[in-house]
Amino acid sequence: MEMDKSESAMSYAVAETVRSWPGEAQSSSRPALELGPICIDPETFTAVQNGQPLPLTRVEYEILTYLMRNAHRVISQQELVARVIGGVYCAESSLVRVHISRLRGKLGKQVPLIDTIRGRGFRFSARGDR
Repeated sequence: MEMDKSESAMSYAVAETVRSWPGEAQSSSRPALELGPICIDPETFTAVQNGQPLPLTRVEYEILTYLMRNAHRVISQQELVARVIGGVYCAESSLVRVHISRLRGKLGKQVPLIDTIRGRGFRFSARGDR
């Protein structure tokens, strides 16, 4: 089955939207983000830790990227929902905590990279930056 020009253009637009970061204009090249043992490539939407690929879900990848881009700043659960996950924040929901827990599990427990700041939120801290 062949697509007409409008279907092809729509598929291309959807693909470009998926590759876009929320609130960012499309750019031809974004620099890799590297903090401690983690390196994120926003062009390929991949993350590696000590040279090994991390099998992250889309939401885990976006949370990790957001925390790394805002390293050493405490990010509240409400901010993560508003800026990364989407939707309306509900204090009783464990949505953010579950995503953070799964992300921590994939990063390993030898050197914790995501700190919990009680009553405030979460902070990314690269090895030795505590």
